[in-house]
Amino acid sequence: MDDKDEMMRLHVLMPAAMNTRLRAAALERGTPATVLVRTLIAYGLDRMDDATLSQLIDDAAQAERERRAAAGREGGKKPRPPKKT
Repeated sequence: MDDKDEMMRLHVLMPAAMNTRLRAAALERGTPATVLVRTLIAYGLDRMDDATLSQLIDDAAQAERERRAAAGREGGKKPRPPKKT
């Protein structure tokens, strides 16, 4: 990644457990979670022809299709739980 590249935002939904693991890994390495995420994304993009990564992506895409179909059958979005205080 070139330091002069314009930075863009990407909103990513992930399970709470994955978010916890991500933040813990970043903390363990003494870096912000955003730096870890950018590094992992760049690493994956550089290996898109890897068969294992390709299978992981296919599996995740199938799981997402199934999750969305189930949500649709149940009437769509559910109300958010109240924020913890």
